[in-house]
Amino acid sequence: MSKEELDSLRKEVDRINDKLVKLLAERKQLTDQILELKKELNLTAHQPDREQESLKHIRKLAQKLGLELEFAENIMKKVIKETRVSQEKALTNQNKDI
Repeated sequence: MSKEELDSLRKEVDRINDKLVKLLAERKQLTDQILELKKELNLTAHQPDREQESLKHIRKLAQKLGLELEFAENIMKKVIKETRVSQEKALTNQNKDI
């Protein structure tokens, strides 16, 4: 493998990283909308059944794509946790304002 091939592959990885960050931003916009609905419906941030449903779907998709299940699951658990923590903070702050 040449230096040019290495650089080319790294540029491709960078391009994919950019897409991942854009998808995370898009996901954040959607979860912010979900948070507003949770507020209206008096729901808690933590919805364990929904989290398990999402992780089950991720495991199936990872397996179908030949991706290591632990790898995919660990990443998605982190994304889900960060979303939950953010929502919990927002809901806690809302309750303080009441």
